[in-house]
Amino acid sequence: MSSKEVKTALKSAREAIKNKEFKEALKHCKAVLKLEKNNYNAWVFIGLAASELEQPDQSQMAYKKAVELEPEQLLAWQVKWENVVVIGIKCLRLIMLCMPHTESNCLAKVWLQLLQLKEEEAVDKKELLQLWQQMTKLLSDCLNEEEKDNEIQQHLITAFEKTMVLMDPIPGEEHKIVSTDYVKCLSKLPQEEVKMKEACESMLSLYPNHSYPLEVLCVQTEDAVSSFSRLLDLAPSSGLGHLGLGTKALQEGRYKDAIKDLAQGWFLHQQRMDSVLNVNAPEYFIKRHINHEYLNLHTIFAASQSPDCGEYYFLLGKLYWDMGEETRKDRSKAHTHLLKAAKLDPNLGCAFRYLGHYYREVANDRGRARGCYKKAFELDNDDAESGAASVDLCMEQDDMDTALAILQSVIEKATPGSAKWAWMRRGLYHLKVGEHQQATADLQAALRADPEDWVCWECLGEAYLNRRSFTAALKAFGKAHQLQPSSIYSVYQAAAIKQTLGKFKEAVAEYLQITAQQDYVPALKGLGECQLSLAKSLMEDCRDGGAIDLIQQAVQNLFRAVELRPDLSCLWKLLGDACTAVSNVSPNRAQVLMPAPLAGLDPNTKSHTLTQAQTLKVGERCYARALKLMSEVPSLWYDLGLNYFRQASLPCPTEGDQNSPSLLLEKAQQCLKKAIMMDSGNHSNWNALGLAHNAFKIAQSLEPLYVNCWIGQALIAEKVGSYDTMDLFRHTTELSTHMEGVKGYAYWVCSTVLDKSNRDSELYRYNIVQMNAISAAQVALSKYTERIQSDPVAFIMLGYLNEHLQLKRQALRAYQRCLTSGQLDEAVSVYNSTPLQELSDLTGLALAYCRAGLIAESINAYERALAVASTEKDKAYILTALALLQHRQGHVDSAKTLLFKCSMLKEPISESLLCLCALGLVHSDATLASAALTELLKQGSASGDVVEQRCLLTCALLALQGNYRAVQREASRAVHSNPGNPSLWALLSRVVPQYYPRKANVSLHTRHSPLLSLLSDDPGTWAGLMAACHTENTSCYLSGSAPCRQGLEQILMSVVSEKGVCIDACRPLAQSLEGWVLQQAVTGLMLGGQLEQAEALCSQVLSVSPEHPAVLLSLRQVQCHRLLASSGGTVLPDSVLEQLNNAVIMNPTNLGAWHWLAEVYRSQGLLVQAVMAYRQSLQLASQLGMHSSQVASLLRLALLALGPCMAGVPGKDWTDLILEATTEVLKLDSSPMALLFQALLQYVTKMAARETRRLLERLVYVPSQEFPVTVVHVASWYLLRHLHTKNDQELMNVLLQHAKMNGDQRLLNFYSLVASSSS
Repeated sequence: MSSKEVKTALKSAREAIKNKEFKEALKHCKAVLKLEKNNYNAWVFIGLAASELEQPDQSQMAYKKAVELEPEQLLAWQVKWENVVVIGIKCLRLIMLCMPHTESNCLAKVWLQLLQLKEEEAVDKKELLQLWQQMTKLLSDCLNEEEKDNEIQQHLITAFEKTMVLMDPIPGEEHKIVSTDYVKCLSKLPQEEVKMKEACESMLSLYPNHSYPLEVLCVQTEDAVSSFSRLLDLAPSSGLGHLGLGTKALQEGRYKDAIKDLAQGWFLHQQRMDSVLNVNAPEYFIKRHINHEYLNLHTIFAASQSPDCGEYYFLLGKLYWDMGEETRKDRSKAHTHLLKAAKLDPNLGCAFRYLGHYYREVANDRGRARGCYKKAFELDNDDAESGAASVDLCMEQDDMDTALAILQSVIEKATPGSAKWAWMRRGLYHLKVGEHQQATADLQAALRADPEDWVCWECLGEAYLNRRSFTAALKAFGKAHQLQPSSIYSVYQAAAIKQTLGKFKEAVAEYLQITAQQDYVPALKGLGECQLSLAKSLMEDCRDGGAIDLIQQAVQNLFRAVELRPDLSCLWKLLGDACTAVSNVSPNRAQVLMPAPLAGLDPNTKSHTLTQAQTLKVGERCYARALKLMSEVPSLWYDLGLNYFRQASLPCPTEGDQNSPSLLLEKAQQCLKKAIMMDSGNHSNWNALGLAHNAFKIAQSLEPLYVNCWIGQALIAEKVGSYDTMDLFRHTTELSTHMEGVKGYAYWVCSTVLDKSNRDSELYRYNIVQMNAISAAQVALSKYTERIQSDPVAFIMLGYLNEHLQLKRQALRAYQRCLTSGQLDEAVSVYNSTPLQELSDLTGLALAYCRAGLIAESINAYERALAVASTEKDKAYILTALALLQHRQGHVDSAKTLLFKCSMLKEPISESLLCLCALGLVHSDATLASAALTELLKQGSASGDVVEQRCLLTCALLALQGNYRAVQREASRAVHSNPGNPSLWALLSRVVPQYYPRKANVSLHTRHSPLLSLLSDDPGTWAGLMAACHTENTSCYLSGSAPCRQGLEQILMSVVSEKGVCIDACRPLAQSLEGWVLQQAVTGLMLGGQLEQAEALCSQVLSVSPEHPAVLLSLRQVQCHRLLASSGGTVLPDSVLEQLNNAVIMNPTNLGAWHWLAEVYRSQGLLVQAVMAYRQSLQLASQLGMHSSQVASLLRLALLALGPCMAGVPGKDWTDLILEATTEVLKLDSSPMALLFQALLQYVTKMAARETRRLLERLVYVPSQEFPVTVVHVASWYLLRHLHTKNDQELMNVLLQHAKMNGDQRLLNFYSLVASSSS
């Protein structure tokens, strides 16, 4: 069939449709489709014919096919109205049913055009009404399916209005129904509130007995109260009406009437669940019209009417939760009702879920939140939100075993395509721990549940990428970008993969797509790298012009990145590479357009074209900047050396450059030496330094104990930056106390400890931790400062080391000696030798005068500095210093004037305002203090010490003004805003009893006891009270009785911190005592089984002192106990043991920590590691000269070894260890425990030997109270077994008689058991 024949067949089909011969039309269309199966008109005609033959499925299939073929021609037939006017309505109805809602607007316009044609043809009014009604129904369906198109909404309103105009009669039942639908439609459109009110009023005028419009007005409008009376008159059983009256009564203060009406309204709503309104209309009404007072009243009558309804309390608690942040934080609202619901109905999982929300988001109590989520998930395994939250909290608290157990249980029960949250979280866990294959499988399972989750696609891409499956990763990231085009991460990862695969051009295109949207530093870096790689490939083909263009682009992009992140060494290194790369092209082609700031020119000017030599110089500066950020990278030294070599190789030197080629080559050589030394330790290329090194080496071979040669070696190592420097200096301190060696070693120890970035490195662990460097340097430096007392640097280092060792008083003395040892006269002389034109020189001279006590001269110098100062900030600081000096001289008015001048500057500083406020408080000038404090608070939020200062000043001002109640409120507000600040808690504990004693509810029962009158401001006294309480509680635990002093740990700890502030004004926390007090508090909480509180206490202290190793150790101990308790004593993972070991290593002088670590190893069956821990504690005790600690470590070591011996483990290692440990103990002191261990060892190895009896009898038959009772009883028990084995009844009788004399009833009972079993 030709094209002409196709047209003829289509024409015949069209004529057949016009003549209503639909079967004949179908034959013609099918004949067309045999040759042209994608003929658009044929499918449309089939749809028309099938719809008239009442074949809706075939008709809908045909229209769908036509839409798929030519979507832009969907309604092309609308121009041929004369052919389809009869059947067009049915066709459009089918199309609207089968088309996606994105096309609804277009189809609505077609419908309107058809209706317009009908109106022009003057068709029957009834038929037109039917068409408008059909349009309202179809467009209402679109609106119900959340169609947001405003034009669709306007078409629907027009359709309703036309329908109601055409209806007859009015009023009538059909008109009433349409009016109701119209009002319901308008109530869904917030922007049509005015039109909705008009429609409701119009409907009320036509149907005054219909309550629906009044109900809508009550719920939807702001001024709904006026409609309630009318609604109740019309419908006395309306719950909304009674709610409205209750609201009005509530607003007028008639609370009894309010309770009555509100209760009745809620009850009627419960009885009328078939309301024409939404079932949740009262809740919606509550949110919109009723304030919190109603909710409180509602709680009262709800509790009285339904006291056992947990679901109601949950709904009310959930309502409070949904009302916003304020009611969430109020414990009396959401939390109270949710807790009540959980208690009334323990099987109500949703209540536990919202309790979990509260504890996690409001109370910040992760432990309770986790428990609530766990309970909710146990009650309802389909509650994905609770399950996901429980797993997230477990992972957040490093409880991976529990999290994985929950995920595994969910996944095992899940059907294919479900439990997405569980699959995804387990996949992320495997991805985190490096199990990429398993992560891939889990994330694929998650995607089967939700293939449209772009985040999951990104995670899957990460998993593929980590297992080096680049092609699969590209597809995953591509799918993620397709689902979420705004995410640049997917595009960046795809570009990075292509860069890794060497597809630089494709990668550049991807990177440019990102950088066109925003300055994303990783994308700019990758773009520069790719462009530089492309430039190098062009240079290999001698295509220098293109290479220079790419280098320019790389420089521009890398400079954009370095402007955003100048702290990244890699960016400066890449800039150096790009600039150095121009050395490979000919000088006449190497003309690079460089940004002015990078070229060292005026930043306000445009880019400049640099020559080859100038570009290389820029590369030198870039490498130098990179080395300044990361000086330990050998490749950077190599690159810098190569740059110097390239500069020296230029045919002509740079104009105006004083560096000769020989000097550049020397610099290159030095850099290359540095790189070689750092990379491989090869010193063969050393020249000048090599001679000194060899000389010192020969001196060492002649006299190994000659300390000067070792100091020379250390100085050489320090000069070249060798890692052996500290080892060499330490060796000099071990040989003798040489001043140069001591100071050098102390300097390197302090430098290493101050560098917090290397704490996890092996070098730090060896040089500082294992070699006990801090203690050794402190001892050596103490000797140094005793001999040389005029070196302030040495005193500073000694103070720092003492502070690190928690020797606060010694640190304070060292810092004070540093201040007194300063050579102030010499400093004044040196400053006066300068021109005194720079601000720094003048302020330095003023400070020197001030330290020397020359206040007048200091004021004169500061006034000269004020004239030189150029910035407002510098002037502010100088004026503040002048004010302090004037106040020191007693010139209060002058000080005020200077501080006022400072506050009037454009950039006032907080220090001046603090001084002004303090000045007003000291001199009882409340107006001045208030004004200064107001300006200070305008400077924004503060943290740390500034928060404490502002709170203290505010409280002092309020007290000065006599507003004592506000003092307590201000301190409480500060504490609530900064709950982790112990100083604020201490301040609150002082101001409450002093200014608001009615709220001073002291939990210590010693408030009225004479004990408080004996407690001074010495924190040691309070610590002694804490130790006494702890001892009393421990005694109660051991005796099995209830502890007498509970809940005192945190209170006493805060008191000790407060008293420490009074003694140590330099530091808020007296850390030397705080660590001990914290250990007492944590131990007390652990004894009481309050592990969560103990962990929270450690975390709170760490938030204040994050670098406190003792607190971190306590936290790890508590977490270990919790883990063992929760897992039933199972084996701890290696990662946990590694964390515990690291925490103990950070506290190398804590003997108890080593003992505890050994016990953990012993509980895990790691006896060798336990022995090493005990030996470490023994070594430490020996170094510190702690006799009792040595004995304790040896006895613990012997007890550890006795376990395998008693269990019959073969081998002599444990036996030898017991003998070694007990022999060392007996050398130090007489020890009954050591004698007992030796006797038990003899019993295990040779139970029937005479020596066994002799050793045991030496412990049993001793004078009263000479040996501990426990030792005597244990020895008696084993002696009885020994004698029973040998059947020596005579000696057994002697032993039993001795037991009767000493009241050893346990031994007598044991003998009865042995005798009965043998008989």
